[in-house]
Amino acid sequence: MSWVTVLKASFPYVRDIATVAIPAFTSRPEKSKPDAPEASEPLAVAQTQIKELQGAAVANAESIKGLARQLEEIIQGLEHSATQLQRKMAKLISLLYVSSGVAVVALGCALWALAR
Repeated sequence: MSWVTVLKASFPYVRDIATVAIPAFTSRPEKSKPDAPEASEPLAVAQTQIKELQGAAVANAESIKGLARQLEEIIQGLEHSATQLQRKMAKLISLLYVSSGVAVVALGCALWALAR
């Protein structure tokens, strides 16, 4: 259920990213744009769009590599923490056995003292 909260928290950012990224690509040329290729050159528009998409793909690949590195660091940190917790749990279990043994001995001594 924790992924639902993460999803809800990310919705405002998705909207911001979409409003920034969507206008970044060349759309069909309009006559009002001075630097846009003319409508009679659909090949030029397609080539421009392909270059932009290739650039976006490269940027996405670099972002994914960065996220993968971060994820790897997080996983290594979690593994290290899990190892430490396992050691602590083993110590606590040993302490539990020792304290239980001492309690049994104390109970035996108390019962022996009452029986005398």
